[in-house]
Amino acid sequence: MIYIQNLIKTLPDRKLFEIDILSINKNEKIALIGENGTGKTTFLRIILGLDKDYTGQVRVDRELGYLLNYNSKVKYFSDEIYSKSQLRANDNYSPGEEQRLKLTDLLSDSLKFLLIDEPTSHLDLKQKEELIEKLNSRKVGYLLISHDRDFINKTCKKILELKNGKIEEYNGDYKFYLEEREKRLKFKEKEYSNFIKKKEDLKI
Repeated sequence: MIYIQNLIKTLPDRKLFEIDILSINKNEKIALIGENGTGKTTFLRIILGLDKDYTGQVRVDRELGYLLNYNSKVKYFSDEIYSKSQLRANDNYSPGEEQRLKLTDLLSDSLKFLLIDEPTSHLDLKQKEELIEKLNSRKVGYLLISHDRDFINKTCKKILELKNGKIEEYNGDYKFYLEEREKRLKFKEKEYSNFIKKKEDLKI
């Protein structure tokens, strides 16, 4: 559904990331994690076609829905969306109400694959739990950015970590990611230790 090959995104002063190959299926429920400044939102913008300043191939074979943090302006929605959000149409929404409206509108289309940047932003605990329930009930998947580990653990079955300009895949929830990351780190340390040992042996 989403196919990426040899994708390179460069900023004026540095290479932001380089992704050799990545594919995302329509039913996958994925969290994109990484430190601030690693390019997570930029990656979503490239998939959406909002950022075309890159090299490589990005192919999307399905209609996408999205909610990015910088889209702060609230548009006017249908009466059904206002009703579901338990709000009336006006220009004076709190940040939490704005987020509720946008998410209700976004989730109303069950056929689109969704890209969502920090969906729990400005939501209280009850609203967050309701969002978790709605996301879990979806048949078509999503790719979301979140710093809320509990939220990720309850909604995502795959983790993509953007780190040092590369994406690493973990086929499990956040708990699995933490355990698997530790295993991979120990394996790399062991590999490096063996490399140094062989190098030293060759000097003898």
